[in-house]
Amino acid sequence: MMYEQMDGLVSEKPPAAILEISLFGGILLRHGAERVIELKSHKDRALVGFLAVSPGVPCSRDKLASLLWGDSGNKQARDSLKQALMRLRRALGAVSPMPLITNRQSVTLDRDAVTVDVGTFEQLLSDESFESSRRATELYRGDLLDGIQVRDSAFEDWLLVERQRLRDLDVEASARVMAQALTMGRRDCAALAARRLLSNDPLHETACRTLMQLHADRGEGTQALKLFESLRDRLRRELSVAPEPDTIALYDAIRKQRTGSLSREAPSTNHGGVEELPLARVEPEKPSIAVLPFVNMSDDAEQEYFADGLSEDITTDLSKVSGLFVAARNSVFTFKGMAVQVQQVARELNVSYVLKGSVRKAADRVRITAQLVDGTTGDHLWANRYDRRLSDIFALQDEIAERIVDVLKVKLLPEELKYIGSHSTINVDAYQYYLRGRAFYLRGIDKHSLRIAREMFVKATEIDPSYALAYASMAICESYLSMSASMKDSNASFESCLANSLRALDLDPNLAEAYAGKGLALYAAGRYADAAAEFKQAIDLGPHLFEAHFFYARNCRLQGFREQAAALFERSSSLRPNDFRSLGLYSEECQALGRHDDFMAAARRCLARIEAEIETHPDNAGALAFGSAVLVDLGQREKAEDWAERALMIGPDDSLVHYNVARTYSLLGALDRALGHLEQSYCCSPLFQRRLAMWMRYDEDLDELRAQPRFRSLVERLRVELVIEW
Repeated sequence: MMYEQMDGLVSEKPPAAILEISLFGGILLRHGAERVIELKSHKDRALVGFLAVSPGVPCSRDKLASLLWGDSGNKQARDSLKQALMRLRRALGAVSPMPLITNRQSVTLDRDAVTVDVGTFEQLLSDESFESSRRATELYRGDLLDGIQVRDSAFEDWLLVERQRLRDLDVEASARVMAQALTMGRRDCAALAARRLLSNDPLHETACRTLMQLHADRGEGTQALKLFESLRDRLRRELSVAPEPDTIALYDAIRKQRTGSLSREAPSTNHGGVEELPLARVEPEKPSIAVLPFVNMSDDAEQEYFADGLSEDITTDLSKVSGLFVAARNSVFTFKGMAVQVQQVARELNVSYVLKGSVRKAADRVRITAQLVDGTTGDHLWANRYDRRLSDIFALQDEIAERIVDVLKVKLLPEELKYIGSHSTINVDAYQYYLRGRAFYLRGIDKHSLRIAREMFVKATEIDPSYALAYASMAICESYLSMSASMKDSNASFESCLANSLRALDLDPNLAEAYAGKGLALYAAGRYADAAAEFKQAIDLGPHLFEAHFFYARNCRLQGFREQAAALFERSSSLRPNDFRSLGLYSEECQALGRHDDFMAAARRCLARIEAEIETHPDNAGALAFGSAVLVDLGQREKAEDWAERALMIGPDDSLVHYNVARTYSLLGALDRALGHLEQSYCCSPLFQRRLAMWMRYDEDLDELRAQPRFRSLVERLRVELVIEW
């Protein structure tokens, strides 16, 4: 987009370009008002993104080849680049003039044939006025090329630097907008800018204070206190410092004001609010570590589950040490299979040390190598190779964890030494079945994988009847299956879910997964208040447990607690970075709360996750159906209808597929088709019907249907048959 200076303001000129390229929050190529150009390959998207950041600047073919195909030989890399350019020319064939300029030496994106949101963003920021800065922040819808999955280290290094540069610019612009909006009395605009700042930099205290004050001025003391407590806990955990004196003073003032106000009112029920907590004592700085997924060196690719399980268990052991900060498993596993430098991992995860290793398992023998690396210098602090019998695996895990603690000079408390040496089972066969089940469970929430996972967990408990974690995992699987469309899973009922979670709690009263399983069972049965208490306990015991956060979020949504649901969905989406449902539901909560920028940014990131899932599992009807509604939100209407039809072909008897397709057709304005699929979605078990009906009450995507006689008739039937209030 071209801009010129007029009376101190930046104004737009009509665009001369034909191809619009958006790079913030993903990548989108639009030709004309409606046509979206699809690029299926991640490397094709990365190539366009790299060129679009600097349109008009020629880039040598050698540089592009080494950037994106650096792990290939020179000739193969250049051939791969040539093929990618041919695909891009075909995809851009309808664009005239062709924006891609190539010769034997270089490739250029024609500056006059494209508009790029990154370029517009930087041009707007050259003028520091309020309006230009505000418009610039509106363009920043998420990280540069979010969702791009290219594992070449040269490209990743470039992307890391560019993302941080643009993120810093957005933080600077948002801070300017926030300050100027407050001066101008535009409080809503200031609040939006403060939220953006905290989204990009959760430790930005000025933004936190601004938002706290705005909440307090509107009588929303609970939200103000919750903001402070979240900031305080994060500062303590990540930097080992306390909030600034101004932030503490504001917190104390709001708390006193709120306490005085509450003392003059009748007591009220706390609907999921945050309890007032005393200021935490700042702990001394402690070492921080990330355990990278161990590489499977076995000839059998199916042994991947064992390598992943070993990494998880060492992470769990180290997490029991109060003197260590350990990066969460779900954050670290985003690096699985990637050729990354230790320093890069340490920077992105904000840790000082990284443990990496490999495992080779054959018959009853196992060989493990482990290396502890300084995240700043890359120096090796300790390394060892272990050749042991498989029956020694638990002792070996303990030995590695204790050696790391010793090298980092961390003092173990007596009870921590006891916990490091404790395991939910000591039976290697049961342990291997559990790990296999865990691998199937993590493939995604489809019934086929869940059934296999459950059978693996059942086998583990048959071998070791005292295996608490296997019982809890079985309960979680059964909770998902008990809410399935057909209820063909005769062993998966509310009663069996609850029984297995209670069995796990009998065996281990401090097992977070057991509380999550119990909460899931109660949630499936519609006992939302009881479920909430279990989810809170699960989060207290396992702050990185995805299931506790995700289903607590759904529990809150079904009770109309939208702010709390949004926060929990956002947290769960970060705990499992490949999960699209949590991110999609977070985007829906943002839309319901009027947070349009957050809604669009989350929707784009969600679509990238869904596309990655479909690329791996093209027969995932649930992902296609869920994603079809996201596509409508992002303006890709034709593709949305195509995905909906594909989902119905793959899962014609799946109630959840029909429900999500109904949402898509409702958004598309095809109301009769939407109502037909909505009615078909209720051909399922009464338990699932009740859950679906409760969800439908708060589903804004179905709003166009609510005035239709068929919709009202469906609601009346459900109200009578299920005995629910509407």
